[in-house]
Amino acid sequence: MKMRELYMALKSFHERLRVWLDGKTIWKEEFRKVGLVLIGLGLTGPFVNGKIGMWPFAVVGLVFEMLGLMENLPKEDDDV
Repeated sequence: MKMRELYMALKSFHERLRVWLDGKTIWKEEFRKVGLVLIGLGLTGPFVNGKIGMWPFAVVGLVFEMLGLMENLPKEDDDV
């Protein structure tokens, strides 16, 4: 039962965040900036610092970059 409550809370938060961010372009630009920095850290970390464990930064950066490039969600019309 506890997991169901956590899932419902996460689903509610995701829906509120999606509605709040829909149609705003400034958040997309910020996601792209953060994504590029994280990709840079993830790819150069193993060569500069010798730490192979920095690859998750590149993965998270790619996710942020995809969120920044995502198109606005189309509005549902009831036109039949």
